[in-house]
Amino acid sequence: MKTSKNLLVLSLLMTAGLVACDTSTSSSAGSSSTGSSETSQSSESSSVSSSTDSQGGDSESSSSSSLTPVEEEYVIRITSQTGVSLVANKTKAKAGETVTITAEVDAGFTLLGVTYNGKAANKVNDTTYTFEMPSQSVIVQAKLSVSGDVTIQGDFTAVFVKDEATGIYSAKGVTAEGDGNFSVIIAKDGVQTTLYQWDIDRTKCFGNLDITRGDYTGCISDGGTYDFYYDPSSPRPLYIQRTKVNVLPNSVDSLHNLFYGRVQSSAGNFAPGLTGVEYSNSEEQIKTSFQVSADKKTSLLKVTDLFGVEKGVVYKSLDEENGIFSWVDTTVTFEGQNGRAGKYKLSETNELTGSEIDNQEWNNDSQYINPLVAPFEVTNTGYDMYNVEFDFMDAYRVGMTVEDFVKSSSVEISSTAKSDGGFTTTIKSARTYDSTGSTDGAISKVQEHTEFRVTLEFTSTGALTKVDYLKKSFDDNKYDFAADKFITGTADENFATSGTIAKDLDISYTYNAPVSTIDYDTSAYFVTSIDSVTINNPDAEGASGTNTLNCGDVLTESEYTEIQVSPSTALDKWQYDVVSSEDTDVVRWNDSYNRFEAINEGDVTVRVSNLSDQKAYKDVDIHVVYNIAVHSYYIMKYSYNGVDFDVDTATSATVYAGGVYRFGLRASAYGYGTVALPPDTKVTFEGESYGLETYIDTVDSRIDFDTTKVSISEEVTVDFTISTDAHADGDQGSTEFSLTIRPSQGATIENLKGNWKNTEKNATINIAEDLIEVDGVSVNHGTISVAGQTYNFCFLVDAATGRFSKAHIIDGNKEILDSYYLLLTYDSELGLGVNLSSSEWAGLDEVSTSYILGDESGDEDFPEYTYEYFTKA
Repeated sequence: MKTSKNLLVLSLLMTAGLVACDTSTSSSAGSSSTGSSETSQSSESSSVSSSTDSQGGDSESSSSSSLTPVEEEYVIRITSQTGVSLVANKTKAKAGETVTITAEVDAGFTLLGVTYNGKAANKVNDTTYTFEMPSQSVIVQAKLSVSGDVTIQGDFTAVFVKDEATGIYSAKGVTAEGDGNFSVIIAKDGVQTTLYQWDIDRTKCFGNLDITRGDYTGCISDGGTYDFYYDPSSPRPLYIQRTKVNVLPNSVDSLHNLFYGRVQSSAGNFAPGLTGVEYSNSEEQIKTSFQVSADKKTSLLKVTDLFGVEKGVVYKSLDEENGIFSWVDTTVTFEGQNGRAGKYKLSETNELTGSEIDNQEWNNDSQYINPLVAPFEVTNTGYDMYNVEFDFMDAYRVGMTVEDFVKSSSVEISSTAKSDGGFTTTIKSARTYDSTGSTDGAISKVQEHTEFRVTLEFTSTGALTKVDYLKKSFDDNKYDFAADKFITGTADENFATSGTIAKDLDISYTYNAPVSTIDYDTSAYFVTSIDSVTINNPDAEGASGTNTLNCGDVLTESEYTEIQVSPSTALDKWQYDVVSSEDTDVVRWNDSYNRFEAINEGDVTVRVSNLSDQKAYKDVDIHVVYNIAVHSYYIMKYSYNGVDFDVDTATSATVYAGGVYRFGLRASAYGYGTVALPPDTKVTFEGESYGLETYIDTVDSRIDFDTTKVSISEEVTVDFTISTDAHADGDQGSTEFSLTIRPSQGATIENLKGNWKNTEKNATINIAEDLIEVDGVSVNHGTISVAGQTYNFCFLVDAATGRFSKAHIIDGNKEILDSYYLLLTYDSELGLGVNLSSSEWAGLDEVSTSYILGDESGDEDFPEYTYEYFTKA
């Protein structure tokens, strides 16, 4: 038997890893056919016109009007969590279906429960939970407690101690040593679980943290003393805070260490107890004053120019009782208004889309905020240690390298301890820039000498209390650029008496001294009532004074919507839109595109409101029509993502038995060109259908061919007509199509499970019975053993075509290893094909690739891959 086979793979498919056909029909609305169909209407989200071929395989046509609802499928998303792996028995489900979650709990952890969109799932046993799928996508999470030992290992070590009153573990007074690499590990019965970046709550961290993806939990390299906290009840259970600076900064690196603190590329250096900031910047011509209330539920940032003229405010408020975070910013211009405001519901899930709300960052374009982020956002000044350093970094670490037109530079940093345990750091620096000798016409000719004088004051923990920064520039009247020195006097003398102030920065911080309350009247900025709503498409030609839309019109963020609100000064009007529909047969929510859209002719009432408190709302009556005469149809490739099949012609395509294939479906009309599909668009089979079922989504302009019930041993062709009755242009309005169906490759997971071998390479593959969760997706998995090395891998497969997706090499924590590239394929004769390679950087913009199984040849942009084929052992 052959052990290799050449296949040409386009570069587009290279990056996709030979992804499988997408069999999704989520958010579907339209018509479906089995055998043949006469008419189709939408029921719930959609409907199927179902029938059998009553005249046999040689019939010219068949028709029946037995209607069965086709319900929308919603996505099930699994949250990645250290300590537990959750796997769903399906990736999508219809409303009302039972979803089963199986949990694999790591040693040292106890599973307390499983939630979906924050609701408790039903416990079947210690590792199995179920819930009924709601009419929306869901986020599934685990609730954990710790049953093992929590320790720090690496360049420094420590043991966590549990506070029985709070349930929080802590390791206090830990001094960072060596290179500072550390791992927080939970261990029980000799089995260890390491916490990683996604376990750290950056909003509570303070210090020189470098938390990026790697082999360790993180790195602290400033030699400071830290307290570590682990709260098993939190989705982000780990946070770290510096309690003492042991070595005062006296160099560029040691000073920068006080400010540098990142968690997953976001700021993670927030001094605890910060309650006030006074900020003045002559370069930006602004002054700001920030205060936090004693209960930390409100904050106010006042902005003026340097002369005290008001520029606006930023007000934030957290109403935990009602679960609302609100925000007003009058310093910006938004949609033609002087300011912007919004209300945000505290939730881990967007209740309309079912998507997860980030628990590290706040997206103020949304209408939801994660409960973990909301309290932080109230107290977030924007002048934290990490971000404020950008205001004065040019005084010591940026632009100081002597290169190009920087002719010279100097930086002196020194620190002095204070009696209260804090310290003062001073920066004296200078830079000479001269581009007058450049022959490049695009370079401005500039001669400038710059002097910096900066004083920074800190607490004993390294929290910043004051910044006094002054930057002055000197021209050739004071500075001899040829000799690179002042014409007369010292640098300090010239700085004190001359020079042009380029930037004057003053900042002071207050800790643990909040104001008792913050009173700010927001009534002018939030909608209290909706006075009127118009949702009307003039091209739909509705009666005067009515709201009329065409089938296919989108209602979300629509150009057809006009809303009048009170008060007229409200700055949160942008949050108001259609939030629900009383009849989803006429106007539905499309879960794939996150929008409401008109799908069928008829009358419907929709509600316009916000997504947070919905205190102000208005119900709107809409009449949906379709007023275009269609003369023909054609099909096309649905997308160019490497998943969807292409068409053979505008009226024909080729697929495989055993799968679901989507294609774009378009209608044409004289004088219009391509138009939205008529809502009564249907499929009628001409002759034998072989069990083929079709489904038309009129709004998504899509037709799905479902061949899962097709059982054939040789290639067949199915002829059918796509047509409209109610919206045909005279005697036209129909087009004949043909679909070629090839036999299934038979790549079912049942066939793939078990042991495979390649005797030539002395290699074996084992594909497991169960599913695992990788990157939030339930996938199949197994091991590849070759050349004395065993690799864990995961994948999904399309049974009909044998095309694979989600094929990756993974580590023991089920994390994808980006340095490996895995391609899989299946051939009913040759078996399971594998192409496995590893890559590493060999130099600037150069990657060295080594092939472990298989090889490649041909053009760089269109490589030809060779697979090693395995047969069942």
